[in-house]
Amino acid sequence: MRTRRIFAAIAVVVIGCSDTTPTDPQLGLTSGPKLLSCPSATPLTGTFVADPLLGGSLSLAGTSVTIPPGGVSLPTLFVLTIPASPYMEIEVHADGLTSFIFNQPATISIDYSRCGHPRSDKRSLQAWYLDSVTKALLENMNGTDDRVAERVTFTTGHLSGYGVAY
Repeated sequence: MRTRRIFAAIAVVVIGCSDTTPTDPQLGLTSGPKLLSCPSATPLTGTFVADPLLGGSLSLAGTSVTIPPGGVSLPTLFVLTIPASPYMEIEVHADGLTSFIFNQPATISIDYSRCGHPRSDKRSLQAWYLDSVTKALLENMNGTDDRVAERVTFTTGHLSGYGVAY
């Protein structure tokens, strides 16, 4: 009886001390959303200025960012990057700023046509706010998957990294 208690105590300690946090965003997620695998070795970057009266937009490899008139208070330089990555992801930020909040939401469309036909099931793709370093999916952006145009479109009040997940 005492031997069973010792083994049970050891099992509790071993299980409690083991690190089950996945280091890859795709590991350990069996039922949750997963980033769309779409490897690219070539990063792309573009910039544009949004004006308070006119707004502004940029399209880069089919991915676009549109800031409506009144979306910014001052002329602001924005940077759109499609990084070299194993996933379909982008990074959007105001140049020189660590954070930016719009007066009116911006519209972002992420083009996933380079991925070919990414899945055989009928699930829609979704845009997710993601941690650009860890690739952790932080918030579903509740966008629209246009399968014909092969892009996911959503609106946002903040800038960050975003990825396409299924």
